[in-house]
Amino acid sequence: MVAGPAVSVPEPAFSGNLGNLGVLRCHSQRPASNFQRTGSPGASVVINDGPAAPGVLGEPHVQKRRIADRHDRPACEVFPSSGIPRNDVDSPDDRPLHAPATPSPLRAGRSRRTAHPPTSPPRVEGLRLHSHFRSRTMKTTVSSILAIGVCTATIAAIPPTTPTREAPPRIAVAPNADAPADLVVPDQLVIEFRRPGTRAIAASRADGGMLRDASPETATLLELIGSQAIRPQFPNAPVAPKDGRPDLSNHHVVRIDPAVVPGGLEGALALALAHPLVRNAELIGVHPVHATTNDPYLANCWHLSQSNDADVDAPEAWDVQTGDPSIVVAVLDTGVQWYHADLAGPAADASNLGSANGNMWRNQAEANGTPGVDDDGNGFVDDIVGYDFITSPLYGFGCWPGEDCSGADNDPRDFNGHGTHCAGIVGAMNNNGTGVASPAGGYGNGSPSTSGNGVSIMALKMGHSSNYNGSEAGFVGMAAAAEAFYYAAQNGARIASCSWGSSNSGGLAAAIDYFIASGGLVLVAAGNSNNTSQGYVNSRSDCYSVGALDTDDSKASFSSYGSWVDISAPGVSILATYHDSNSPNADGYAYLSGTSMATPLVASVAALTWSQDPTATAGQVWAAIRDSADPISSFSGQMGSGRVNAANALAAISGGGGGGGGGGGGGGGTPCDNATAIAAGTTTFSTTAGTGNVAPAGCGSIYDVNWYAFTASATGTHTLSTCNAANFDTKLAVFGSCDVGSVIACNDDASGCSGYTSALDFEGVAGETYVIALGGYSSGGTGSGSLALTEPDGGGGGGGGGDEDPCDDAIAVTIGDTGFGTTIGSGDFSNDACGSIYNANWYRFTATVDGAHTVSTCGAADFDTKIAVVASCDDVTGIACNDDGPDCAGMTSSLSFDATAGVEYIVVVGAYASDAAGSGTLSITEPDDGGGGGGGDGEVVLLAIQGNPSFDFGVARDEDVVAIDLTTNEAVLWFDGSDVGLGGFRISALDRLDDGDLLLSFTAGGTVGGVTFDDSDIVRFTPSQLGAATAGTFSLWFDGSDVALTTNGEDIDGLDVLDDGTIILSTQGGHRIGSVRGNDEDLVAFTPSSLGATTSGTFAKYFDGSDVGLATSSAEDLDAVSINESLGIISLSTRGSFAVTGLSGADEDLFDFTPSTLGSSTSGSFAAFVIGSVVGIPSGDDIIGACEF
Repeated sequence: MVAGPAVSVPEPAFSGNLGNLGVLRCHSQRPASNFQRTGSPGASVVINDGPAAPGVLGEPHVQKRRIADRHDRPACEVFPSSGIPRNDVDSPDDRPLHAPATPSPLRAGRSRRTAHPPTSPPRVEGLRLHSHFRSRTMKTTVSSILAIGVCTATIAAIPPTTPTREAPPRIAVAPNADAPADLVVPDQLVIEFRRPGTRAIAASRADGGMLRDASPETATLLELIGSQAIRPQFPNAPVAPKDGRPDLSNHHVVRIDPAVVPGGLEGALALALAHPLVRNAELIGVHPVHATTNDPYLANCWHLSQSNDADVDAPEAWDVQTGDPSIVVAVLDTGVQWYHADLAGPAADASNLGSANGNMWRNQAEANGTPGVDDDGNGFVDDIVGYDFITSPLYGFGCWPGEDCSGADNDPRDFNGHGTHCAGIVGAMNNNGTGVASPAGGYGNGSPSTSGNGVSIMALKMGHSSNYNGSEAGFVGMAAAAEAFYYAAQNGARIASCSWGSSNSGGLAAAIDYFIASGGLVLVAAGNSNNTSQGYVNSRSDCYSVGALDTDDSKASFSSYGSWVDISAPGVSILATYHDSNSPNADGYAYLSGTSMATPLVASVAALTWSQDPTATAGQVWAAIRDSADPISSFSGQMGSGRVNAANALAAISGGGGGGGGGGGGGGGTPCDNATAIAAGTTTFSTTAGTGNVAPAGCGSIYDVNWYAFTASATGTHTLSTCNAANFDTKLAVFGSCDVGSVIACNDDASGCSGYTSALDFEGVAGETYVIALGGYSSGGTGSGSLALTEPDGGGGGGGGGDEDPCDDAIAVTIGDTGFGTTIGSGDFSNDACGSIYNANWYRFTATVDGAHTVSTCGAADFDTKIAVVASCDDVTGIACNDDGPDCAGMTSSLSFDATAGVEYIVVVGAYASDAAGSGTLSITEPDDGGGGGGGDGEVVLLAIQGNPSFDFGVARDEDVVAIDLTTNEAVLWFDGSDVGLGGFRISALDRLDDGDLLLSFTAGGTVGGVTFDDSDIVRFTPSQLGAATAGTFSLWFDGSDVALTTNGEDIDGLDVLDDGTIILSTQGGHRIGSVRGNDEDLVAFTPSSLGATTSGTFAKYFDGSDVGLATSSAEDLDAVSINESLGIISLSTRGSFAVTGLSGADEDLFDFTPSTLGSSTSGSFAAFVIGSVVGIPSGDDIIGACEF
């Protein structure tokens, strides 16, 4: 790209009033600005400041609050106006900025580690984009100042040649315009209905559809709150998913007329919250934004490499990995200039979304589809590079002239510039002879290239430039942010880069839950307040906050800090791509500063790390980054684990992160190369042994993939199917070769297939070889089933092939659970005792002990099953059979028979009727197993684990309880929450009573089994069966609101009942219960006088964590407790890593405390108890409930 000639227009020195910004004075030793602009539309544009000043560039110690002239006097300084809140880097209520050059808001108050929406109206506070950057204004005097670019900044065309380190100079961090706080959208609410699977409503009063399209009960509610329009917030969201993702299908955005509702917006909110149809209702917060390659400006990218090594070691990392396009990073921001040559390639054209290539994410189904049609069925039309979720101007300031706020659409282009800068830090193309570089930008051939091979940037616009009192200010909306998170999860993004502040409003909490449950990693800017204030997303323990560092590893002057910050990265004067709205078609570059810049830098390193091992989980990637960071001395303990280091992170994931290579990533070849050869017919599979993940363009990610290859024997339509034949949410793709870019077809959920199973058709050619990827929809979503491959002549798809007896091919299984799926027409069984069993599967197992064995599908299949046990394939009499087992829901089956150790038995599982088929779990239990109560004879601990870890039995979800035998380390599924209606809930505390009943508390309120509860309550589960087919009833055991557990901080996250009936509780945050006050590292004792719907009793302090060293960081908040009274030991787990006297560990560990004293003066000693890594809990997962028995 060749720049046009630069024209220099000197401007006079200036002094003027900035209003809320303060007073700017420029000295006359040199012109206040050499304002240069190229007339060439293809020129590279950077914000520049004329001749370099000594000490500004290339030296580790720089003045960040000004640009110095040659006499070391500031060329410009900003002096705060008297009587106004200083916003340099924020107003007194700590609303931050994050990049030099325009006020972009977003910051909110936060409750400590809250992960779910409150049940009362949240307090919404203003935020800024986490960066300091250029602010434009419509007033003449201020325009003269701000157009200079904050302290004599200029815009200059720079030819694409490698500059010296002396030019261009950096822009100083300057105060942004005073952005308002505590804003909400004045006429909208987000409402989550209680009714499972509520019909998605989309109607407006203008077309008369409000009453017609809603149920009568819903219509009454909408009339009550003055609704004018309603739409689903998350299109096509699955109803009650069983894979750990929350149910978002009942979230709707409702526009109201505040004038017709008593109390206006707040009145409507109160009415909605009080309505029995409503689970939750929220306001929508509006927040300000924070603002060895041949790339010409690589030398100016000090954050990648510099002489004092206070950088991310990008060149060292590039020797190992440069990025993989299958790793998608969602940039949730003000949009992205998706046609910037350094992001999308030189052929990208602003008038053609389909021209975007390079490192921009491309939805191939839409790019190659029919304009105006939702080709991939994801609910969004023509979403080729991402989506714009802004439906109307936020709050009512109005759009800045030229900005797009006219409605959500498929064009997420940037106007503000902040989002484009963040995108360039994530994935600007490397070694392309253009602009800048990025850690995960791939490696080109040395010249401009249309295609990129770095990670993929998904552009999600959820903010825009507003006209705030005549000045341009960037704001983001929490409802738009929520919708962007959902889109990112549904379309394969693994990482979300969030350079803005937040509030718990607009459905954001549920959407983040969904993204994380889908396997995503959330990185969020810490803020630019230079204090310890935090926003909502920062407060979550499952989202990771990024602080900013200067060129010498010192804390950036503006960066927020505290024990809640997780990691840091360079964030001062970061050079990256930029969109200048005054030259919208130019490929701009700018220096910006802020935690807004540090965050995408960590996101880029995370993407690079994931590229090295695409099979890794989000927890493993985060652990590799966190644990390999370079230590820093600045603000020790307040800036996270240290400065992110790309080379170290790659070494960490390669050394302990597993697989390497998978999904087309770097290292060790492609798993497709070792694909299993199959023929037409039925192939059984299990994804617990999958070879990694893959993300075909236009398909999103497929996790824990099994690879198959087959050669077509006929030309015509071929069918691949797991329809009704797998016990988990499957996803299929077929390719023309091992190149994931050769995808022919893919499918997630096929029409008419239960359990989110899959089917697809494609045209095959006789003699050609095709490659199949079969895996799960979400990370950790593993299981088993059968894959049916049918060729045009009708061959295949059966259960035994031709005339061969299917019994001869019975699948060998062992004691325990086996997932199965049946297919109509796959073969039938009959004998004299049982009659017919249709569409049968055949299994064989060898008994290891004598005695009564149980074979069961009881409550664990989605169709009317029938089972039989026979001694051999020729046994016409049979040993035992059953159609409908006693107390088995859904006409499922269960039988018992006496087995002899060492003898092999055949088990047949199928349907009662010839037209029935489906999937489920077959359980075979030995006499000493106990049906799900743990394994072995040693000490057993029950655990609830956040993070969806995989064990031999499968995946443990957030609603499940796992029993681990500490003698053998064997894990079994002890309580399956999804079986009893808890799919999508997250257990926060548990205990087991002496009668075998289970006590549970949850991170959010809801209704299950007819019992309505809140997150400060405890429900009692009385089981009729435990294990893989859990059944039983619920009742309310403890009502927290009756005894003053009313705030979010007082939600229960730890529980144990002592022998005398005293209830020991841990709370999520600080608690004030009468005279008993404490923090989240403490335990309280509740002595009940009554329990149930009317709970009463007294509280006392039981354990003071600060007395024994558990108050040094937020990571040491207690979130699990189990007390062994006979041994006098309290077992504890913390929200993050902990360090106490003589012991340290992580959130997947349990540790013992032996008290000398308890109460307000606690003392004692610590010892290790359960080491998570030893019993199979991955690093990064979190024990959130524990009970010994």
